[in-house]
Amino acid sequence: MRGGLLMLAALAIASPATAGPAPIDAAEAHAIPAPPYGAAIGLDAARRMADAARARAVAMGFPACTIAIAGPDGSLILFEKMDGETFVSVEFAIAKARTAAISRRATGPAPGGAMTAPLPDLIALPGGLPIIAGGHTLGGIGISGTDGGDVAIAEAALAAL
Repeated sequence: MRGGLLMLAALAIASPATAGPAPIDAAEAHAIPAPPYGAAIGLDAARRMADAARARAVAMGFPACTIAIAGPDGSLILFEKMDGETFVSVEFAIAKARTAAISRRATGPAPGGAMTAPLPDLIALPGGLPIIAGGHTLGGIGISGTDGGDVAIAEAALAAL
């Protein structure tokens, strides 16, 4: 028994000290700090964004698109489906707005081109952007249904703020 205790003591002395914080994994080491959450975007500002998004869609030659604006918690503040738009784009626009708001990041492919979403009800398709003002995330906007113009339309909506 005494030999076993001596062996454990010798191992403890010979082991390197593990002082300091635990090592950071690769994903955490490359994470970009996101703006903190703020109060939800107001309805008037959301309406201005939707008007700008609709105008940009028409100017780009898209007769219809779906616009969703969510608060920082992902709850829907404003939704608009233009006449003639598909019903599947409803779900995509809402998921893009929610994902951008909650993650505080633009939606779209992950580095390397993988299409992954962090949670089952979030989406990795491009067209969702966080709404950031005064250094705080006020929500997210999601655009769907334009076959390649979603991001440009979302950017035009953000510029309306």
